[in-house]
Amino acid sequence: MNSKRIKFALFICVFALYGCASSASVPQKSLNTVNNKHTVSQDTLHTNSLIQTKDTSMAAMAFHAYGPMQKSGSMFRSMRDEHGVLLMKSDVEGYAKKMKEKVVKERKRQVQLEKKRKEQERLKRMEKESSQAFSPKITTYGVDCYGCGGESGRGGTSLGVALDLTLGVQMPDGSWQPGIRYGNYYIVAADPSIPLCSILKISDHGLSGSGITPDQPYYAIVLDRGGAIQGNHIDLYIGSENSGAIVPVKNTQAKAQIIREGGKNGARSCAL
Repeated sequence: MNSKRIKFALFICVFALYGCASSASVPQKSLNTVNNKHTVSQDTLHTNSLIQTKDTSMAAMAFHAYGPMQKSGSMFRSMRDEHGVLLMKSDVEGYAKKMKEKVVKERKRQVQLEKKRKEQERLKRMEKESSQAFSPKITTYGVDCYGCGGESGRGGTSLGVALDLTLGVQMPDGSWQPGIRYGNYYIVAADPSIPLCSILKISDHGLSGSGITPDQPYYAIVLDRGGAIQGNHIDLYIGSENSGAIVPVKNTQAKAQIIREGGKNGARSCAL
């Protein structure tokens, strides 16, 4: 009986020792497998810091963070993917570059969306504060129209804002903005009863072109006058007289609402 117990105890000890030896050999075997697959030298594995990551995107982030050290000649930090496969330097650099471009693009998009959101909120506040509305007759004119004095392609509005067929519209800070808008607003001539620099919301206009669509209202700023522009008549600036930049596509009854009355910012400029 004692002999059987001794044999059983020896069996248990041998089994336990075998298990310990097996578990200790696993990491080395796994490491050798990776080395063989990617032909990574043993010296490289000793000198490099191995960073275990969940996916290649995380690896790219890690490499991007250590980029300055690598460029300066510092030790390159090897990285592994979720399966334990060692990533090559060229792979990680590629992921890092793509990720950086994606982040920059997303940031620009977010800035543009935020800017658009703030502008829409500002216009809504202005619209809510004013309720002056009328039904305008809308026509179009160019800087080179007969009697406008802009036959050379350069002219100006009654307020003194410079217009140029090549450069565009001069802003309050003296810079030129290409196109036919003053800031975000289209330029109109209106009756003297509407103060210069007033902002109008014009809907159901039936016009199309240069960013205006017939099913959406557009915002205009009063920068000009005209001998024939009286009462509810509004004249919309389109650049050149015969450019066709904005044309009527629907026969509708337009509506205009004054959402800001006046707003001079200087002798030749309006607040934007």
